[in-house]
Amino acid sequence: MANFLIKYTKTLRIQNRKLKMSRTIKACAILVLTVILQLTLSQNAKAQTTHDVSTIGELNTAIAAINSTPNVLGDTINLTADILTGGTDIASLLNPATIIANTFTVDGSSTGSLFSFSAATTIVDFSDSITIQNGSSDLGGAVTLVSGATMDFTNSSSTILFDTNSATGSGGAVDLKADGTTFTTAADTTFINNTAGENGGALAMGTSADFFATGDLTFTNNTATTGSGGAVLLLMPGTTFTADASATFIGNTAGDAGDVLGGAVSMVYGTTMDFTDSASTVLFDTNSTTG
Repeated sequence: MANFLIKYTKTLRIQNRKLKMSRTIKACAILVLTVILQLTLSQNAKAQTTHDVSTIGELNTAIAAINSTPNVLGDTINLTADILTGGTDIASLLNPATIIANTFTVDGSSTGSLFSFSAATTIVDFSDSITIQNGSSDLGGAVTLVSGATMDFTNSSSTILFDTNSATGSGGAVDLKADGTTFTTAADTTFINNTAGENGGALAMGTSADFFATGDLTFTNNTATTGSGGAVLLLMPGTTFTADASATFIGNTAGDAGDVLGGAVSMVYGTTMDFTDSASTVLFDTNSTTG
C-alpha cells in the first residue's frame, strides 16, 4: 500500500509539472501572437499626414499616397487654392480622409470627373465653404459614392454649392450608387444648374442609399434631360432622403420621354422622403416635366 501511495504521489507531481509547463507555453504563445499583431498593425498604419495641395497634380499625388497605405486615423487634404482640373480626372479616393477647404472652388473645366469615393472610404469632410462646379462624368458629375462610402459636410456655418455639373447618365451633381452609401450635410447646400442625361438632375440615389441634411437645402434649375426627377431621384427599396431643415425646389425639369415622373422629385419602389423639422419651410415652385 505504501509503495502504491509513493507511486501515485510521484505521478501527480509529474502531471502537475506538465500542466504548469502547458500553461506557461500557452501564455508565451499568446504573448508572441500579441507582439506580432501589434507589429503588424504598426507596419500597416502610418503617421497621420496633412497634404497641402493647390493643383490637380498635387491633389492626385496626395490621393495616391493615401490609397497606398491605409491609415486608421485618416490623412488630411488641405486645399490651399482653387483646383482647376483642366480636364484631368481627380483620382478615386479609396481610404479615409478629411478634406479641408476655406472658400475655394474645385472646377472640372466641364471635361473632367471630380470626386469619387469607393470601398471603405467612410468619411470625407469639407469643414469650410466650398464650390464644386463644372464636373462631368457618366454618373455623378461632381461626386460619386459607391460601396458604403460616406461624404460628410460637418460645418453648420459653411455653405456648399454644386454648380453646373453634368452626367451623361444619372445624378447630374451627386450619385449614390450602392448599399450603405451616405451623403450627410450640416451646411446650407445648394444644387443649381446641374444636368443629368437620364435621371436625377442634381441627385440620384440607388438601393439603400441615405441623404441626410440639417442645413437648408436649395435645388434650383436642375434638369433630368430624358428621365425622371428633375432635382432628385430616389430609386429602389430602402433609399431615404431626410431634411431636418428648410428645403426649396424651384424651376427643376424632368425630361422629354413620355413616361417621366417628378419635375422636382421622383420616388419609386418603397423609397422615403421625410421633412422632419416642423419649424422649417418646404417649397416646391415652378417645377415641370416636358414629356
